[in-house]
Amino acid sequence: MKNCILTTAIIVFGFSLKLQAATFLPYFNPVRTELVTQLGIATNAAPQDKKLVSALKKPLSMIDKPGTANLAGDLKLLSSLAPALKKLTVGPAFDASLNQTVDSYLVAMISAANTSSNKLASAPASGLKTAAQNNLNQVLNTLAQADSTTDSAAAAKLLSQALGKLVTTDKLIDKATKVTPPKPSGSGVNATISGATSWTYKSTGAAAVPVSPGNINVNSAQAITSAPYGSRGLLFGLYNLKDGANTLTATHDNFAITEVYGNGVHGSYHAVSGSIQVNYNSTAKTVSGSFDVILAEDSSGGQIHAVGTLSLNY
Repeated sequence: MKNCILTTAIIVFGFSLKLQAATFLPYFNPVRTELVTQLGIATNAAPQDKKLVSALKKPLSMIDKPGTANLAGDLKLLSSLAPALKKLTVGPAFDASLNQTVDSYLVAMISAANTSSNKLASAPASGLKTAAQNNLNQVLNTLAQADSTTDSAAAAKLLSQALGKLVTTDKLIDKATKVTPPKPSGSGVNATISGATSWTYKSTGAAAVPVSPGNINVNSAQAITSAPYGSRGLLFGLYNLKDGANTLTATHDNFAITEVYGNGVHGSYHAVSGSIQVNYNSTAKTVSGSFDVILAEDSSGGQIHAVGTLSLNY
């Protein structure tokens, strides 16, 4: 049980097989082998210990009993046999085989819990996901207890408890993965511009346009509804995003500001320094963050300082 090393083992709890033996997985083989060995010794002993022979035949028949096998049945059998075998006069002879069997089932359970954890990670945030994670934490804690104990009977009981909790957890995970994530309306793009020109920007229209996974173009515009009239735009090329927090260096290619007025004045600015902080969520389909960037006008070289935020869904 101690410091069990994880190996690859995928367990499907709803699956069962009609087998000649009652066990779903072959992990009882070491215990069965020891039972046959001890039964042979007891049977051939002079005088024969009939009580011991009978006590050894019973668990052997339980392991070999035909029926519909499943993991729950395996662990129920293990939690029943482990303490019974340890109480026999030859109980110490089963220590190594019981430990080996418990360790094998522990590895399988840890692998199953990790599979469930990976599935849950893809679920959108919701109350169901939180509940499933809390249940999964209980499963992992129970498995950790089984891994830390040197008592094979106690470990077998803990494994059976963990399976019951994991079955419940997997039902919650299935529901959590089917939750439709809400699409936040977003607040568009907002900024304060200072330097060669100064104004406050609040987009009257903004769109995040996915080019490919992890690559988003943000087009935003502000209509100027009083003299000299016209429009302004803040344009972003947010590329190579990974889910979560991203820091992009502002460059000529990923951030530009334009202004066009009714009196003929216009300007086009591209980033020369600064950074864009982006939180990207490909599941909820949102981009949000902030920026602090220095831009230079394409023809005059005059510089402006843009500080602001963006929040959009796509």
